[in-house]
Amino acid sequence: MNQTCRNTNWETVFQPRRAFEVFYQAIIFRVERRLDFQELTEQVRHRFVTMAVQRKGESSAHAHLGFLRCQLSWEKCHTDRTCFVCFAQRPSFCLTCKHRLCKPCAVVCSRLSSDSALISHCPLCLTQNRRPIELPPPTAGLRMLELRGALQDKVAVLRFLRDLERHIGMKDFALQQHFDIVLGFDIGTSQAQIMMVLF
Repeated sequence: MNQTCRNTNWETVFQPRRAFEVFYQAIIFRVERRLDFQELTEQVRHRFVTMAVQRKGESSAHAHLGFLRCQLSWEKCHTDRTCFVCFAQRPSFCLTCKHRLCKPCAVVCSRLSSDSALISHCPLCLTQNRRPIELPPPTAGLRMLELRGALQDKVAVLRFLRDLERHIGMKDFALQQHFDIVLGFDIGTSQAQIMMVLF
């Protein structure tokens, strides 16, 4: 009797079908049209509702990844426009199998992995991943390097970059790996990026 009451209360608070319609239906429908995958929306809705009713208490991340692993055709689906784990964001990371993940999904998958710095297997096709994923800390901002100087000051700029690399003191990482954006004023952004490649 108590179990029945708990189930009824849970389904009253969280209505899976309504949640799907509000948060996911439009996104899945766009994917359905783009991939010409008939009835994808209805299949995902049915699976979403079924899993939501069954999981009660299990984390959403585990439940969602479990759903993805039930699919058999991920090996044929590759794109650099959409993360197929969430269907909501553009991907930022490419795995060994060529599937791509956005940053939030990479964070979730790395947390579920034994090694926080590595996604051990693709959450879609389960292929072993050998590419390390560099996840910035949650509080990290954009890492930008601004280089200034005239074209004739190339030698001085290169000397500065050499000193900067020595000051950072991480010999196993190329200097450009420490920055997300490199801007060049007077010397030009392209020249600045070329200089960074030299390190």
